[in-house]
Amino acid sequence: MKKVVSIALFGDATRKDGSGQNYHAYLQTFVLAHANLFPREQGWALHVHIDDTTLAGEYGRILARMKYEGLLELATMGAAVLTHSMLWRMAPVFEPGIDYVFCRDIDCIPMPRDRAVCDVFIASNCAAGVIHDSSSHTGIMGGLCHFQTAAFKNATKLSSLDDLYMFAAKSEREWAQHGTDQHVLNRLIDRPDGPTLLEHRYNGWHAGPGKYPARKAGVYRCRSWSSPMPDKGKSWFSHEAQMQMSQPPVLSLLEQADLLANHLGAAGYEIERARAFWEQHGDPTITKLVKECES
Repeated sequence: MKKVVSIALFGDATRKDGSGQNYHAYLQTFVLAHANLFPREQGWALHVHIDDTTLAGEYGRILARMKYEGLLELATMGAAVLTHSMLWRMAPVFEPGIDYVFCRDIDCIPMPRDRAVCDVFIASNCAAGVIHDSSSHTGIMGGLCHFQTAAFKNATKLSSLDDLYMFAAKSEREWAQHGTDQHVLNRLIDRPDGPTLLEHRYNGWHAGPGKYPARKAGVYRCRSWSSPMPDKGKSWFSHEAQMQMSQPPVLSLLEQADLLANHLGAAGYEIERARAFWEQHGDPTITKLVKECES
C-alpha cells in the first residue's frame, strides 16, 4: 500500500506574501517532522510540487538533494497561479500505484494527531476525508483533505489533473483569487452523487485538548460520516509500527509534538522551536540527512 502526503511550494523564496510569510522557510522542518511521523518503512512518501521559480532558486537545489537522498519525490509543474497551483497537490491522486493521498499545507507542521487521522481514514474505506481542527474550519479544506484514489476517481469520473481543471472551468483571474481551489473541491465532493466522505470534526482543541465546546457533525449532501478529532496522536503507534522503524520516537514525547502548533492546519508556527524538537527527539539519521541536503 502506497500512501502519499502531497504539498505544493511556489514563488520567490526571497519575498514574503501579504501576511509576512516566506513559505519556503518551512520546508526543512516539514520534511523533518514528516519523515519521523510518516516513515518510508510503512509505505509513506512525501510528494512536493514546485514551480519554475522555486526550481531555479536555492530551495530547488535543496529539494533536488532531498529527492536524491530519498526524503521526498519532486515534481516540477511549470508556472504558478496561486490557487491553480494549490490543486497541484491533487496530482498524485491520478498517478498509478498510489492508494491514498493526503493534501497538506507546507506552513502547517505535521503532527502525531494528523497521523492518527490518516490511519482512521484508511480504515474507514471512505473515498474522501476532511479535517476540521479549528472552530473556523468548514467544508472541504484544500490543505486538510485526503483521498482513497481508486474510490475517488470512480465516484468523480476524473482520471487526470487536467480533468479536474476542466471540471473547475475557472479563468486565470478566478484562479488568482484566494479560496478558488477549495470552492472547486467543495463543488466536486459535496453533492448528492459525490464521493463518500469522512469528516474529522472540531473537538474543542486549541493549543491543547478540550478547551472549547466541541462541534456537532457537519451536514453534507454526499454520503458522509463524522468522527471527533483525536486529542492524542500516539494511538497510531502500534507495536508493529515500532518494529518497522529504525528509530521509533518516545511515546511520551509525541504529546509534545502535538503542541508544536495551535491545531492541525494552523497557518504558521515557530519554525526553529519545531525543528529543535525533532532534531533532539527524532531519528538522528533523518536529521543528519536533512542537514546534509541543506549544505
